[in-house]
Amino acid sequence: MVYRFPKFKMPKFIAPDKNRFKEVFQQCKFRILKFLLPNGKKFKMFFQRCKFKTPKFTLSDKKIFFIAIAVFFTGIVFLPKNAFRLTKTKIIFSQNRINQSYKNELNSVITEFQTNNPYAIVKYTDNNADIISFETPKYIETKFHHNIEHTTEITVSINPLFYNIDLLKECNLDRPPKTREDFIAAAKLALEKHENLSGMPVSSNVFQDILPWFWAAGIKPETAKDIWTSKVSVETFLFLKQLYDEKIISGNFEKTNEDKLYDFISGKCLFFIGSSVDIQFIKETVPELNFSITTIPAPADYLGKPVFNITSLNIGVLSSSTKNDAVLQFAEFIKKKRGALAAASWSIPGNRTNSTHSSSGDPIYKKAGILYSGSNVIFDVDVFPDTIKAANIFKIELENMWNNGQTPAETAKSVQENLFSAQAE
Repeated sequence: MVYRFPKFKMPKFIAPDKNRFKEVFQQCKFRILKFLLPNGKKFKMFFQRCKFKTPKFTLSDKKIFFIAIAVFFTGIVFLPKNAFRLTKTKIIFSQNRINQSYKNELNSVITEFQTNNPYAIVKYTDNNADIISFETPKYIETKFHHNIEHTTEITVSINPLFYNIDLLKECNLDRPPKTREDFIAAAKLALEKHENLSGMPVSSNVFQDILPWFWAAGIKPETAKDIWTSKVSVETFLFLKQLYDEKIISGNFEKTNEDKLYDFISGKCLFFIGSSVDIQFIKETVPELNFSITTIPAPADYLGKPVFNITSLNIGVLSSSTKNDAVLQFAEFIKKKRGALAAASWSIPGNRTNSTHSSSGDPIYKKAGILYSGSNVIFDVDVFPDTIKAANIFKIELENMWNNGQTPAETAKSVQENLFSAQAE
């Protein structure tokens, strides 16, 4: 096939890889090529000057074309058909459990990546994926058997204690509670001072409303199988019984997360445990509400770091991918954009060293980032193989303790036995 190039403008030269580029020149029928590139050393020097983008490359610097222009200056070159055709690398992205709240922002990030890297195209599918999104390390273990490398945490959501600053000040308190004793004292003052207040709402989400009290006490699920009958656990069940008996918490798991949010924004409760993504909902719904967040109150003798149960979105490159260079470049690009992705979903950027909400500039989100950076974390879904069964066990046993005379020690023992049986099934 004959290509005739105008002398006043050199077209952009694109080749799929080094070997293909060499083949193109070898198939050129001009002897002048031997004059310009007489040996392998000079040919290698020519490639070193090119601006490569792995695994494909584009020569975009016009100065680098001086040698090519010399080859083409007569105007006619015989080349194989499609010699300069751009070959795109397909990067297969499996969006397992992707956070829908920022899917549009993720699509924008992918579009920007493809614009900057015309050799790559990102496709969504779960088959033969190169890169995947996932929630927890346990997900990797169970589904991919650890065949994932180069993992990166993109966004995180923590479950802090929300509190109404104005109601707290009306109780002559200038700071949120840090210990369980402080929490009980503040809640009692608020209930005595305001007849319309109810206790802290407890929803059907055990992992958000009940288990954070155990994690805040320093319980580590991976340390022993009998953690639920430990001294710290029994004391936590006793604490939960006290909260219920003194009406500091309200509801028997019948409320939804939306109910909790409504109680808080309408001034019906002083505290509630929620997700950091709830901050934006509160601000948009009741902009004038003066509130903040803090750590879950811990026992007075607990000296460790605060602990949060979290949800997160991560990405990882499958070790079976044959397009590692392109995929790693894509993963690194997403990593750089996690601030924008976090802003879109009102989450925390998944970077322990700099987790402030850089895009929103919101002081409460900045505080959420600081709390996350200085805490230990637990993935609830990694602790319990069957989260639905585990939640039901806690609900049944807490109901028995609150309303049927079961003691905290008996409750702890029953929870331990039932969880062990559920895991053995």
